[in-house]
Amino acid sequence: MERLKTEVPALKWIAEDIGQLDIENPPVSFPCALISYTNSTYEELGNMNQGGLVTINIRLAFNAHADTYAVAPESHLDASLERFEVENNVYKALHGWGDEDGFQGLSRVSSASERRADGMKVRELQFTTYYIDGSAVPVYTAQAVSLNVNGGIID
Repeated sequence: MERLKTEVPALKWIAEDIGQLDIENPPVSFPCALISYTNSTYEELGNMNQGGLVTINIRLAFNAHADTYAVAPESHLDASLERFEVENNVYKALHGWGDEDGFQGLSRVSSASERRADGMKVRELQFTTYYIDGSAVPVYTAQAVSLNVNGGIID
């Protein structure tokens, strides 16, 4: 979320997608990005490590009632097409971006429009990443021991 906040300042609301757009007056500011992790599949890598293919969905929502037909006034057309610029900026901010905690660079795998009766324009971008999870690897700690002269171990 921090990456979108810094790289796409046009977004007025960035949050986890918990169904905000499914109610009559969504409690968000537009344009917004709503993020969910919908599917992850894992494989064993050995030594208690797993590799996971993680799918991340980003729903971009715009309260767009501006006209997009060819003879619309220029100001309406510019305003309505701004959403495509925001979508492209989200793509540029996230595609290839990864971090040092085991996540490989994100890769956009699909995008689609949602048909809505409420006039809201919603685009869904889907990204995947591969993550190595070593959190189940046991952590062993050294314990000091002393030997007595008879060869036994003293606790």
